[in-house]
Amino acid sequence: MNPERFTELTLQAVQAAQQDAQLRRNPSVLPAHLALSALATDSPAARAVNVAGGDAERGRMSLEGLIGRQATVGGDAPSAQYFSP
Repeated sequence: MNPERFTELTLQAVQAAQQDAQLRRNPSVLPAHLALSALATDSPAARAVNVAGGDAERGRMSLEGLIGRQATVGGDAPSAQYFSP
């Protein structure tokens, strides 16, 4: 993964996914974290899903449920996170 080739919006989505995983105390950043950050309210991806006839809010809720079932790390020390394929 070469961050120098990412657009500004992509970098923001990746950073939001990392922060979300950290706040949830997930040991890894999953594709679901990235999808959730991409589908943020009023994002280009969310608008595209809605214009195509989908329901971005329903997608976000499904992703929230999926992420909520993932493993978490206990303790007070921040843990190193890795990107899961």
